[in-house]
Amino acid sequence: MRNSFIALLLFVSLLLQGCGGENSYDGENGLLSSGGSDVSEPLASIYVLIQEDANTTLLLAQELDALVDDANNSLADFEALREKTEELILSYKRVEALYVAEKLESAMTDIPVYVEAFSAGDIDRKTPILNELASILAPTNTTPIESALYKNAYKSITGLVYLLYEDQQSSATLFAKMDTRRVDAAKLMTQSIVTQLGIIESFYESDSSFLDDASISITILLNQLAISSNRLKEWRVGDPGGLTQKYLANPDEERFEYWASKSSLEAMQAILQAHKAVLENGLYTIAQAGGATSEADAIETKIDELLALVGSFTSPIEESVSDAKVTQLYNGAYQLQVSYTALINALNFQQDIIEADGD
Repeated sequence: MRNSFIALLLFVSLLLQGCGGENSYDGENGLLSSGGSDVSEPLASIYVLIQEDANTTLLLAQELDALVDDANNSLADFEALREKTEELILSYKRVEALYVAEKLESAMTDIPVYVEAFSAGDIDRKTPILNELASILAPTNTTPIESALYKNAYKSITGLVYLLYEDQQSSATLFAKMDTRRVDAAKLMTQSIVTQLGIIESFYESDSSFLDDASISITILLNQLAISSNRLKEWRVGDPGGLTQKYLANPDEERFEYWASKSSLEAMQAILQAHKAVLENGLYTIAQAGGATSEADAIETKIDELLALVGSFTSPIEESVSDAKVTQLYNGAYQLQVSYTALINALNFQQDIIEADGD
């Protein structure tokens, strides 16, 4: 775990509020307002959404794995592999945005790192791994590929994206490199991704603890959404845009999460769509029951504004790092994070400390 934590508390009043107010939850009675309200139905609806996203993502990974063996047969087959990879990325962003499993079971904490090795903008950590992959995949390398790909990072989505795109190279250029070694490497990568996503899907399918205590589960969910908003702001927009303290006034498009495949903007869209879906599938109802409708409305408005802003780009964000819209995205993501904190406070829950580097 890295030591460069930038702990972020949004309000001084983030300590746990008193439990006797009219906007309070407890584990037995649900919402303690006007005699108590049962929030089990919207909570169950949210969990179904989380389960469906995990299942869809696993199925996409399995479809991707099935395409690998034919990847060097033709350019069309190789392009199909790249297209399915991008589908997987966008689906996984939804799983990642709503990843509550690590708070329900400590054994689930490291699984996302095995699925995808790097946070956006973590160029200092990412570059050496990609350089190592370049050496591992070289046709002159005689180390058996199973031994060479010994790190989980090599076999993650991060590694697969490098194998399929490298430095924004065309499909024709990369297809020409798809020798047996690369095909075998891609197979090991997709199999590992399937395994890790299978662990996530199985956990959500079999574990019902999210439904056991509304107070705990809603706290976990809201904090996860706040963390996701922070990572959107810091990692996915701020670092490449030169807007964070670490890279202030030093923008670099290569820090975008999916610079190689030029799909960073689509990834942001998928994250925001996951936020919108959870709001529409139960969270708004929970906020209403807690007397926090105005806070939920603010979140809904901000998500819609950010989705519209993402949709307004006419070229990949990797080609628009200095566009004023990047700063607008950064500020909007911050406002979304603040809105989640306002909802947490309105419902008398406790805000987690948010660490900007995500560890």
